[in-house]
Amino acid sequence: MVDTYWLLGKRIVEEELKGKDRADYGSNLLKELSIILTKELGKGFSTNSLYYFKKFYTTFPEKFPTLWGKLTWSHYKRLLSVADPVARMWYLKEASEQMWSYRTLD
Repeated sequence: MVDTYWLLGKRIVEEELKGKDRADYGSNLLKELSIILTKELGKGFSTNSLYYFKKFYTTFPEKFPTLWGKLTWSHYKRLLSVADPVARMWYLKEASEQMWSYRTLD
């Protein structure tokens, strides 16, 4: 799922937002995508979820294939709130190497 969410975030940023941080003023891009994806694929694609997928890709623009399988989406979602990139990478490394639960990471 982590890989899927990263790829969705990548598509939102690269194809829908054309590399910009935000959609044009007045655009309801994430809301519209949420409606389309929910109709086609079912639950799990709320506007809030799509926001986090986009943030996940912009925060981690490079894949970490060796780490993706070690941590859950909850781990990554929590790491998105760590503002300092150096600290975030330290927590990512420690959580994956030490096999921290989400609660330990939190």
